[in-house]
Amino acid sequence: MRERSLWDEDKIIDTIRAMHNRHLPLFAAYVMENHHRLFSAALRQFSSWPKALVAAGVNQKPRKKRLYRGRSSLLNALSDALERHSLQNVPHVLKLEAAHYFGSLEKAIAVQKKQGNRLPGWNRRKIVDVLSGMHRSNESLAYGRVRREIPALASKCR
Repeated sequence: MRERSLWDEDKIIDTIRAMHNRHLPLFAAYVMENHHRLFSAALRQFSSWPKALVAAGVNQKPRKKRLYRGRSSLLNALSDALERHSLQNVPHVLKLEAAHYFGSLEKAIAVQKKQGNRLPGWNRRKIVDVLSGMHRSNESLAYGRVRREIPALASKCR
């Protein structure tokens, strides 16, 4: 008996669309880890995962460059966008990336709220918290001092 199931183009496309309709993440690392048979079948059939997403109608065209450096970078950008805008005015590109990495914008917002200040990297809230903490403890906020002692903060503030 055959150990591998037969994946034709229609079955691959239907499965990808079903995952998209269930708001499951569709980035390659997630699919490789959780749906490895689908991923390897899509690679055999379409030669790359982005081409399979385009064939399924999930994406308009393959992404040439990543807009964010993974999930944590996206969560920081989402945090900044939610501070500046209402939920309805979040940039469309950010909504698409959130749907790609988390399945939907709502799921991304839930993860962002759950992680809160524990997000890696710098976002607007962390910068303000660090600077206000330094101000409250009467530390010098001079640019040269901050650049020497906390270079990541200085570069992000610029």
